[in-house]
Amino acid sequence: MGVISDLAAALAADLGEVTGWRVVDHVPARVAPPVVILASADPWLTPGDTFGTWQANYEAQLVAGIGTNDVIIDALAGAAVAILAYLPDRWAIAHVSAPWRATINDAEAPVVTIPITATITL
Repeated sequence: MGVISDLAAALAADLGEVTGWRVVDHVPARVAPPVVILASADPWLTPGDTFGTWQANYEAQLVAGIGTNDVIIDALAGAAVAILAYLPDRWAIAHVSAPWRATINDAEAPVVTIPITATITL
């Protein structure tokens, strides 16, 4: 594995550990919540602050399980707080989006997006 794929694997492992949710690196044909869908953000790589460093940019989309809207929002908030509080310091989080509605398994469901970055040396 390369630096970038190792970094994504480490982020997936950390997200799974702090949320207790399954983490996938693609949008599956059938989403089985609760799940964190981890994807490369656009732009994926941007120049870092010092020579030879780069910012690797990812996007974690949190999809909670089935329930009433308030139960789902509470689950999303709990997972987001866990990520903010316990994700190791190597990861930087710019913000947490407000819940937005996405089509999941032919139904609309609230989703929260969290942009996450890390500095790498290539």
